[in-house]
Amino acid sequence: GKPIQERSTDPFEALYPALAGRVDETGIPAGVLGWTHTAPSGWSVINSAMGTGGVAEWRGWSFATDEFWSRSQRDQSRELNVRSRGIFAVADSDEW
Repeated sequence: GKPIQERSTDPFEALYPALAGRVDETGIPAGVLGWTHTAPSGWSVINSAMGTGGVAEWRGWSFATDEFWSRSQRDQSRELNVRSRGIFAVADSDEW
């Protein structure tokens, strides 16, 4: 592990310009930008085997900020996700 205050050096932070606002998630204010399906440079995401349905934000692999992730489903204790900082990868199997 590493200290919680130490910033990650992963390439996810470069995704800030690609972040979008909500599509299907109604609990997030319209002005909050915080998710994308765009992978960072050097990464690839294959979602071709994904089923249909669910919410656009969490269909397949997504990259999200804690603010966006925590607000999306208040009853799932997502705000307790204290180890993630900046932008992180999410595979949320119960939301698609």
